[in-house]
Amino acid sequence: MTKRLRPCRACVAAAVYLLLVACLYGCIVSVAFDVSFYEQTPPFDAMAEEIVSYLSGKLPALSQTLFGEQERLHMADVLGLFRTGKTVALGALALGILFLARALFARGDAHTFATGFAMGFALFALPFLAMGVFAAVDFTAWFTAMHRLVFRNELWLFDGSSPLIQMMPESFFAGAVGRICARFAVCAAVLCALFWLLPSTVARLKKG
Repeated sequence: MTKRLRPCRACVAAAVYLLLVACLYGCIVSVAFDVSFYEQTPPFDAMAEEIVSYLSGKLPALSQTLFGEQERLHMADVLGLFRTGKTVALGALALGILFLARALFARGDAHTFATGFAMGFALFALPFLAMGVFAAVDFTAWFTAMHRLVFRNELWLFDGSSPLIQMMPESFFAGAVGRICARFAVCAAVLCALFWLLPSTVARLKKG
């Protein structure tokens, strides 16, 4: 690979990594905001409607009728995570597009895009692969570790009698992770096809 193409490969790798970040957030939101995925028996159906509306910004606060104080405070923390995630995802999407445009402008060939894609995908996937192995071995320990990582308090530690826990037991989150992974795999496959086809497509357009 010539020196001219090395920055191009780095741009491709950065674009892939950033676009995968944006895709991951989109996959998480597509599952978290799907009301039908939640328990649909009363009162959980009404709780699910409120949670989705609240996290998507359509509802200013959760009702005191359905949710206790600890549950409302914890969901406020969750809302903060989603807002932060949205900001990061939009920033990653914008930067990813810019890096991709830079790589196309540099006239990177198919090999450059392929190796750049492999680098970016590996940098993104390896940490998640490690977490996946952790979750597969002991999902409870992984679940606890993730909560301790993202929350600065222990409001997520509910009593078993909490309606929130009854609506979203550990099995709910295991199913959610499975759905997110399946949707993310589709997104990654689409990105792979896009990065494979772009160099030749752009080259043909320039010649035409």
